[in-house]
Amino acid sequence: MTNNFFYKFFEYFIIASFLLTVQVTSLFAQEKNTDSPGHVSLEPTTAGLGSDNTIRIALVFQLKKGWKIYAPSEQEDSFSTYPPEIVWSPQSKNFKSATIIWPPYKKENFEGFKVNIYEGRTILPIDITIQNPHEPLFLKGTLSYLACKATCIPVETPILLYLAPGEATPLNLSAQVNKALKGSKHDSLLFDDEEGEMNLWLMIGIAFLGGVILNFMPCVLPILTLKIMTLKKISRHQHAFSYRWRFLSSLSGILVSFIIFALGAIILRAIEIQVGWGMHFQEPLFLTFMAIVMTIFACNLWGFFEINLPLTFNKQIDSLLGHHNAHVKVLTGDFFSGIFATFLATPCTAPFLGTAIGYSLSRGPIEILLMFFTLGVGFALPYWIGLMLPSRFLILPKAGPWMQTMTRILGFGLALTVLWILWILSEEVSFLATIILSLLLVGLCINLWYRRNPVLSTALILFSFFIIFFGDDLPEVWEEDTINAYVTPFSEEKIPEFVAAGKVVFVDVHAKWCITCQVNHKLVLQSEKIRKLLASDKIEVMSADWTNRDPNIAHFLARYHRYGIPFNIVFGPRAPQGIILSELLQQKEILEALKTAGLKE
Repeated sequence: MTNNFFYKFFEYFIIASFLLTVQVTSLFAQEKNTDSPGHVSLEPTTAGLGSDNTIRIALVFQLKKGWKIYAPSEQEDSFSTYPPEIVWSPQSKNFKSATIIWPPYKKENFEGFKVNIYEGRTILPIDITIQNPHEPLFLKGTLSYLACKATCIPVETPILLYLAPGEATPLNLSAQVNKALKGSKHDSLLFDDEEGEMNLWLMIGIAFLGGVILNFMPCVLPILTLKIMTLKKISRHQHAFSYRWRFLSSLSGILVSFIIFALGAIILRAIEIQVGWGMHFQEPLFLTFMAIVMTIFACNLWGFFEINLPLTFNKQIDSLLGHHNAHVKVLTGDFFSGIFATFLATPCTAPFLGTAIGYSLSRGPIEILLMFFTLGVGFALPYWIGLMLPSRFLILPKAGPWMQTMTRILGFGLALTVLWILWILSEEVSFLATIILSLLLVGLCINLWYRRNPVLSTALILFSFFIIFFGDDLPEVWEEDTINAYVTPFSEEKIPEFVAAGKVVFVDVHAKWCITCQVNHKLVLQSEKIRKLLASDKIEVMSADWTNRDPNIAHFLARYHRYGIPFNIVFGPRAPQGIILSELLQQKEILEALKTAGLKE
């Protein structure tokens, strides 16, 4: 009776904890950026100044849904709407004058007045007259404009731009500027970026490849134990019917998880919250939930106790599937293993994955659902193969004592995953809170081994959430080590200033929960050759730590159509627009990017 109570409690605890985590995540995510109208940046349309004394740049507004800015009105008695205006700083260099070119706009009636508005992604071209095309151009100023939704707010933001002498090779923005100027006055200025012009079917293929490659990324190494568990259990059921149901159950868990991610992204976007791949790993309560669940599953594999679903729950699934109780429990376990596999695989991006996520999150709900579902199909490819493979091709070992040994080893694999999660928590909350949580998890293991007291287990689990929730208020055991002397805290506004001073800027966006980021750091960025190079006075290294939620970093990623990490980009006098590096860094790639950006040997 006691065991039945514990297992029933465990089932309800899983459901309630997950719902609580989602709710808390939503509450924490509603930051100051939900009140802002969007993001704006000053960007070049060419790679260099060219040979003329006039060049074209552009203000690029990423306005959130419902927000609008205004164009000048032709009528003198019109309602005052304060269109965007720039006050240029005396610190600007090689600058003579600037003229904003107003693209076609929409007309609206407001309190009897006709107003001209821009919405969505809006591009305002600016013609700049320079003094000398053979000298670098540095622009610094303050942009002021009025943004309105239900209410109107005046916005004032600094803008910076650096452009080096050289051939005026058109950038992608150049075509978008031409499109803006040729647009109809009756059309809304919602311009697609270069990725939006890609063929949809090509993006579906890229999403599928991204999901497949995710199986081989360092991020998913902890979930290999869950995949091997499935094969280990299948060896007990040699019939084709059994293993096909097993693979189908795990596959369903993966697809359902990706659909949940897609729906979550759609909802968060609808309430104007910046969405990022792996953002749930920025929530300490979610990590605590995962650590507890993984600990319980590890104890189960070590033989401390058996997880038996409540009798009522078993009967309901039994009547639905028409199978024996033991089979139902196995299928349910496989389904949840697919869900956990997906959650553990999402901290960082793989090749092609960043492109697919960026494309979907910059589109509508249908594209988001389609891309995420395709990612899930690719990630579940091993299960698709197992599902379709004839039984004669499945070479499975016979059951024997080795299975018990393998089960214990897999338990230690999950324990290593728990240690990884605890390490992330120590960075997000505090080291002392993580130590206390670790002791509570050890106590949970001991209780499941010896006493199996449901009241004690419940108390330990609830106290674990309590400790992490208030972990920020606990004192640190020691002060964190200072950052390397050559690393500068991230500031997007300072990038053009460093470039104007002739320096190359290396930006590294990373997080403690991103395993690929850690691999890049250990194998590439901390290698002797790269470390000595980045320590040069000619290079500024900016570290953008996204372990905890930071809207400034999220906006920076979104500006380059990226919604996941790792993300590395190099700026310089010869590359003021930036050179984006691949997710898996290589020394040769970094050296070439630094040289292309203008690093002098």
